[in-house]
Amino acid sequence: MNLFCEENFHISSYNKAEEDRIDHKTVLTHLKKSGYTKKLDICMPHEPTERNLMNRVVICDSQLKHYKTQPFLKILITGEKK
Repeated sequence: MNLFCEENFHISSYNKAEEDRIDHKTVLTHLKKSGYTKKLDICMPHEPTERNLMNRVVICDSQLKHYKTQPFLKILITGEKK
């Protein structure tokens, strides 16, 4: 069960149950026991991995850099453009 989540998070629990010819509730029970939780309709590890944490840092950093070059709120409030 863990292997299918590690390979592809976007496989739905319904598809997995149908593929293995088992009850959907059984799939959900195994995923929960394995430490997975359903977020945005996909199964993900409850605790973020090191890679997930690094991606968050990179995304936040890029958003801050974008704001410095294009101050959205300042343009929105004052109507000024560079």
